[in-house]
Amino acid sequence: MKKVFPLVLVIAMVLSCYMLISGRIESKKEYESYLEQARTLASQGVVVRSAEAYDNALLIKDDFEIAYEKAEMYYNNDYVSAAISYGEELITLYPKTAKAYEFLLKVYYDLQEYEDFFEVMKTVNKRKLQSEEIDKMYTEIQYVYETGFSDYVEVYNCSGNFWVACKEDKMYGYLDAYGRNDIGFKYAQAKPFALNSAGVQEPNGDWYYIDVNGDKTNAPVLDTAIQDIGILDSKVAIKTNNKYGYYSDSYKYLFGSYDYAGAFNNGVAPVKEGNTWAIINEKGEKVSSSAISDIPVDDKGVAFRNDRGFVAIDGKYNLIDSKCNKICEQTFDSAKAFLSADPAAVKVGSKWGFVNTAGETVVEPTYEDAHSFVNGLAAVCKDGKWGFIDKTNKVCIDFQFDDVCDFNNYGVTFVKVDDVWTSLSVFSKM
Repeated sequence: MKKVFPLVLVIAMVLSCYMLISGRIESKKEYESYLEQARTLASQGVVVRSAEAYDNALLIKDDFEIAYEKAEMYYNNDYVSAAISYGEELITLYPKTAKAYEFLLKVYYDLQEYEDFFEVMKTVNKRKLQSEEIDKMYTEIQYVYETGFSDYVEVYNCSGNFWVACKEDKMYGYLDAYGRNDIGFKYAQAKPFALNSAGVQEPNGDWYYIDVNGDKTNAPVLDTAIQDIGILDSKVAIKTNNKYGYYSDSYKYLFGSYDYAGAFNNGVAPVKEGNTWAIINEKGEKVSSSAISDIPVDDKGVAFRNDRGFVAIDGKYNLIDSKCNKICEQTFDSAKAFLSADPAAVKVGSKWGFVNTAGETVVEPTYEDAHSFVNGLAAVCKDGKWGFIDKTNKVCIDFQFDDVCDFNNYGVTFVKVDDVWTSLSVFSKM
């Protein structure tokens, strides 16, 4: 009996191995049969039964390439809804496989469903799943846009996530970051938002500040009539009797009597007396010593950002820091204020180009006019029409507009055609 028992075990193991191998062979045959059936039915356009055969094969063996083949079968047979639905299932089943996203992106790309395309791209970028095909599609449609809200005769650059706009009745109001009417058109004048407030003037001449909900929050009260107000900060520029002075945020007079007074930033502000400009510190003391004929400012009256600004001396514009130190030896025939850490527009001769904060040329002067870069794009003018370029000087949106605003960080701008301003939204940044 002692010799028989091991023999029984050996026989049992052999049988077990045989059955296992036999089973695998049968499963492989069954798997290949389902695949053959699925592919034959697909070639005949019998989509539903082909999908069932693919599913049976996948139950036997989970294989991404076969799952991808099933997705392509749907799309190649014009079962678009099924292709999208299964494409969404693919990225759920294979969340770390770039090719899974590639299929769904390709469908949205072909259908020109750009909003859906870039929604999927958010996940691709978050998971750092790139492929050559994904990069190619993204590059080709990165700046595809749609136009939307219009009916405005004037629009100013977005600030604090609000656009200042004007309608035909010459009344001003505010649009939200996407260009929708957000704060009613009832003001005679409206200033850009900064620090969550904006200065507005009623038709009766009264000036005050509103918050992002349009509610009145602060109203300067002075002995004389107010003609203009600046950004509400610790030092507010207010115009009375045709002169600007700086006041505290409780409207106590601090210093100054200027023909123009800008906003403080980087500890300094631009002011103008007669035909001469100067840079002052927060005590009202002049930081600049040279006779300055011009200081470029933005819509909010800010001249310096990232400790950089331009001043015109003897007819030439110099790049300086907030202590009036020259940054580079090169001078320019005109310049526009930095709007961010991105390059600023400068004019050399009759053409506009761009320099970085070190004064180095990053785009050669080739344009008739230009805005400084903001949010990665710059508005430039060629042959009388405006378009947009990126920092490599690649034209992203062609030259076709009579005037333009700058893009905000939501991928929205306003463009002017035939005296009407219309919102323009880039899908990739929405």
